[in-house]
Amino acid sequence: MNKNVIKGSRKIRYLDKTYKKGDFYLHPLTLKINKVDKDKITPTETYWDPIKKSYKDHIEKENLQFSMHEIQKYMALPYLNLNYEIVLNYYDINDIDKFKNIIDLKINNNNPPKNIIRIINMWIKNNLHDLKNYNEYIYSLFKKINDKYYKLEYNKDNLIKFINRWLNSKNVNDFEFNLFNDIFNFIKK
Repeated sequence: MNKNVIKGSRKIRYLDKTYKKGDFYLHPLTLKINKVDKDKITPTETYWDPIKKSYKDHIEKENLQFSMHEIQKYMALPYLNLNYEIVLNYYDINDIDKFKNIIDLKINNNNPPKNIIRIINMWIKNNLHDLKNYNEYIYSLFKKINDKYYKLEYNKDNLIKFINRWLNSKNVNDFEFNLFNDIFNFIKK
């Protein structure tokens, strides 16, 4: 077992220029007027701060200066980012047991399969590094959903190989990140 800790490489997106202590600014996404009470504040997309255990929409770092046109673009066409970490936190999914309970509950309550699959895909994205080594759990999730909703016929061994290849070829930052859609396409071939 590899004991190296893999740290995420996701960068927080800056949305505005850096403001100094005492400045007021209009956050480009929330459109709230804020006063800077620290030395340097840069507005960002909403993110989860694991150290302070809260959501934040700014960072205490200096940023390159955006032009007024770039800042106005964020305000006119707001950047909608439903971050998968925030959604998982909304469902209170912070360990595998809670995840399993939520999925089982949603399947037993006959929630639409696309909603369940969306939660699973976010969970996979959040746990991708661990799942590259232990991915048979993904097969069990697919089996539950397939048995309940789709009843597709497939070869178990080929499907497990496909899931393994898919997980090992994906990057957390990939735009197209829908394992179940790719599984359904694989089975239909």
